[in-house]
Amino acid sequence: NRQLTQVTKQLASSVRRAKGVDVTELKGAADQAVATVKETLGGIDALIAAGDLEAAMESLEGLQEQMEEARQKTQIIDSVANVSKVVRDMQRQIKAFNRDIKKLERKKTDVTVLKAALAEFKSKIEELSAAAKGGTDPEDLFGLMEEMFELKEALQDQLDELRGVEKEILP
Repeated sequence: NRQLTQVTKQLASSVRRAKGVDVTELKGAADQAVATVKETLGGIDALIAAGDLEAAMESLEGLQEQMEEARQKTQIIDSVANVSKVVRDMQRQIKAFNRDIKKLERKKTDVTVLKAALAEFKSKIEELSAAAKGGTDPEDLFGLMEEMFELKEALQDQLDELRGVEKEILP
């Protein structure tokens, strides 16, 4: 019940912040998942009261899937609500990448691959920014954000490799 309350509050907050993006369909899907969770909870209580623990456990497994669906829809809404902030942050990241590339160039390091990766990253940010302004479907917008973060991660990995920074592998 506590998780359900959290998801419901997060959903309402995310929808309020999603100005300029039509999240009606996603909100409807999330609301439906929340309603199904509430209904399933009531059914589980009835099954437990009737002594049918096996059926209650099966319903509980389905409940977890429904909660995950509600969380995913809420996460998508939350992400698209923050898209302009993400774009601003990534534009700052581009400046940092440019500084790092210039440092490597001064050390006579070949940064051709890095510059190509940076150009691809910039292009994805521009695509995301245009999509956010153009009323793109929220799930497509979320997909663009994921692609952009993957490009950023790959660029950071290439930069670290050229700098000779080794990633620590956590046990």
